[in-house]
Amino acid sequence: EILTDMSYVGIRINLMLMLLNLIPISPLDGSHVLASLLPQRFAYRYDQTRHIGLVVLLCLSISGVLPWILDTPVKYLVELLFELFDIYSIQRII
Repeated sequence: EILTDMSYVGIRINLMLMLLNLIPISPLDGSHVLASLLPQRFAYRYDQTRHIGLVVLLCLSISGVLPWILDTPVKYLVELLFELFDIYSIQRII
């Protein structure tokens, strides 16, 4: 039971960090992914906004929007992983 709880918390933290890193805001890796997918003209313009990315990220975090954005996808991904590996005690935790 305690291992299930620890697994849940560990998986949730890692998924939260993964999704956070994929957000296309400048200091995060998602911005590089988006820039590589954009046409060169738009990628250049997008790259010019790089200097305000950290400020936007901090504002989203402080305002509480960032956890709101990440919470639902993380919840569903954790449930999916626990179902794939036949760990059914997830219902008790959530």
